[in-house]
Amino acid sequence: MFPARTGTAFLASSPPGATLEFPSVQTRLRAAVTTGRGSGAGLVAAVAKHLEEAGASRERAGMDRTPLLNLLRAHAGRELDSTERAALAEILRFVETEPRCAERSLAVGHLTGSAWVVDPSRTRTLLTHHRKLGKWLQLGGHADGDLDLAAVALREAREESGLTRLRPVCAAVFDVDRHWIPERKAEPGHWHHDLRFMIEADPSEALVITKESKDIAWVEIARMADFNPEESMLRMARKTSAGV
Repeated sequence: MFPARTGTAFLASSPPGATLEFPSVQTRLRAAVTTGRGSGAGLVAAVAKHLEEAGASRERAGMDRTPLLNLLRAHAGRELDSTERAALAEILRFVETEPRCAERSLAVGHLTGSAWVVDPSRTRTLLTHHRKLGKWLQLGGHADGDLDLAAVALREAREESGLTRLRPVCAAVFDVDRHWIPERKAEPGHWHHDLRFMIEADPSEALVITKESKDIAWVEIARMADFNPEESMLRMARKTSAGV
């Protein structure tokens, strides 16, 4: 698609002492479209546009972490147990130092958004029996580049339950957790830095079991240990029962 240009020819045409800058993929694609060189100019233009948008998305991810950091720092001002506070410290450090913290492609780990879905009486919560992990868990999933983790949690709650009458109880973070995801097939082990938000739903609305779940059910919060005795799940149950 692009004319060959040898290193010798390029150096010969450059003035002494010049800094050599090689054109980016986007630049070369645009040049091909402008000059009409190469076949499939429409496809080339589409690829160039996609690369440009992807680059802009990465730039936004690096620039727009302030609201998320403010949300996490506000959570740090609440009364937390030592386990959650340690997880929060690690998540804060991760978001502060990693511009791509919300990208699933970041192999060491990434942000996830969870929905702690409760009924109006705050006595029941909606859990999914996760097909891959084989555990009863709160609804949630990957941020996939979205730094608005409350919106991620709400989206995942809708997608994983089929519920439509969902209401965020509060804009603040309800709970945080950091947990290790074991290696599976071609995916290496990595960390999930999870932000949880409380969302209210109507238990009378019909539920939909998706391919990601073995089952989905409303369970009594007081019986959480019967479904999942992990501390992070018990902690959310305790907070809810205490009216936190």
